[in-house]
Amino acid sequence: MGKVVQTASDESVDEMTSESHLVGPQDLGRQTRNLLLARPLHELSAKVRRADFGDGEFQDIDTHYLALAMFDFIMEGSVFGLGRLREQVISYLADIIRQMKPTLGDERCNQLALEVLNGLHNTENRNEQFDYPYFDAASGTTRSHRFSLLTFERQDDNQYKYRLTESAILLYVGQLDIGAEQMQTLLDRMTAELVKRGRVNEALDVSRQAYLQAVRYQNNIRARLDRAQRVPDSISWKADLEPFLEESRRHIDERGKEERALLGLVREKINNTSDRITRERLVRLCETVEREADIHLHLLRLVAQAGAKYLEASRTMFRARQRHRLPDMEDRVLPALLRLPQASLTQVARRGGYVLLPPNIERVFNLRQIIELLTEPQAEAPVKSDRPDVIKPVLEEVVHFGPEVVREGNRYLRSAFATKKPVYIDEVLERAEVDGLDTVVRDYLVFMMYQSFSREEDIFGVDAQVEGRFDLARVEGSRLLFTPRGADGQQ
Repeated sequence: MGKVVQTASDESVDEMTSESHLVGPQDLGRQTRNLLLARPLHELSAKVRRADFGDGEFQDIDTHYLALAMFDFIMEGSVFGLGRLREQVISYLADIIRQMKPTLGDERCNQLALEVLNGLHNTENRNEQFDYPYFDAASGTTRSHRFSLLTFERQDDNQYKYRLTESAILLYVGQLDIGAEQMQTLLDRMTAELVKRGRVNEALDVSRQAYLQAVRYQNNIRARLDRAQRVPDSISWKADLEPFLEESRRHIDERGKEERALLGLVREKINNTSDRITRERLVRLCETVEREADIHLHLLRLVAQAGAKYLEASRTMFRARQRHRLPDMEDRVLPALLRLPQASLTQVARRGGYVLLPPNIERVFNLRQIIELLTEPQAEAPVKSDRPDVIKPVLEEVVHFGPEVVREGNRYLRSAFATKKPVYIDEVLERAEVDGLDTVVRDYLVFMMYQSFSREEDIFGVDAQVEGRFDLARVEGSRLLFTPRGADGQQ
């Protein structure tokens, strides 16, 4: 049976999430809702591609860029004004489309601009909010996230204008790419400021983001060091690796100082807080900061060992290689090859595909192995008998329950189900023990009742369903509830 889709506002969802004890990778409600904000852009792109099928008229039209450019245009018009008129937005988008593809006529550019505007305003659904389901781990149910990207309302100058909603601004700002180092610094300081102000819930969310940025920074350093160890001749220690390691050490040391100060601040808040819920949140915040500090401690060891590993990798090379300007195969050559059309790639493969294949190792004739094979004693072939094979009959399977046990057990179960009332399996077994039935007969009752769980195998005219488990002295398992067919309106 499926779950009922429940609808809740963002405020109620955030409140339930903050009260939940689900912390860690499972509690991803906020990230999931933010990810849904980009779904209208993807649906718009798919709609334009479907309309483009066949003639290629809208090829090279980037609808994602058009959407973000429109957000920027409307946001700029809302700084000192009251938004943007509909004609202004369409004209602005049409100009960008004309730059993307000059071969499109003015009429088609205006039509596509109108399509972008209507798609992000949800005009097909009467400008109502976008409504997308998502799984909320805090409550264990499927919820509905409703949001709008644009508003079209009468302003103080008596004209209808477009303005961005908070969701559209969040989507636009979220596309900015900031390095992991800067994000860690910003988020750690933001966490400390939120703790000082007593906003523990928000501090917990920001600290979680800081931890993820630490993981991102760790992956960047590890990829750089792995490359240096794999191809040391392509890296200059003085020019490339040493400055990078020195900068990494400074960043890690700075992060360690701020994390220790933040841990001291959080522990002080824990000692001075009497509210149980607030203390639990502060403890979770302390654990998140400690996990981030563990990552930096591991990174410090990794950076400290980088020099020795680089020297070891350089010493183990078979020969000294001169530095050259040839491009790296994995980073530059293969991606460029894969972007070629199939016909061009086929010609390249025919002319020079052999360079990507492993060397062909020729087999060498070994006289010693030939002599050993010839002098090795050969196994004698088995002598086949002239007598015909005797086919022995397979013995019938021995029946576990005798005829008397089967008759007595079937009679007892029919009488137990004859009341036309629902009955549990453990109730039947307990009653059978009280009635003095033999253990073998009770074992047969268990076998037949579990067989009746399959409607095709049932011989007593009952329907069975699982409701938990039971545990008796002789048997334990799934607790079946038997309902005679015909009872309570069943067919």
